[in-house]
Amino acid sequence: MDAATGNNPPGIEGIILGVLVVIGITGIVIAWRKEKIGGTIVTIAAIALGVFAFITAGRMKIFAVLVAGGPFLVSGILFLTSSRRNGNLLKQHLTELKIIT
Repeated sequence: MDAATGNNPPGIEGIILGVLVVIGITGIVIAWRKEKIGGTIVTIAAIALGVFAFITAGRMKIFAVLVAGGPFLVSGILFLTSSRRNGNLLKQHLTELKIIT
């Protein structure tokens, strides 16, 4: 504890949590341009956040996993679904234009 301000410095758990959240947010930013890459990053970060929450939570582990990783997991899956759908639409349009067979 810092005697002057009364604040505790972040421990290793806080640093790991912060890094995982920053990775997840970075994945969301990347996903705005490249859905597949960003969605993959966000999904992996969500799984890592869930595992981290499960390991560090004292009680109510399932709730901790859902709160920590759930929103990122939903976002990542939606971005991956969008990238698949957009890829299929592009292929369909190119086929209609006789650019590819």
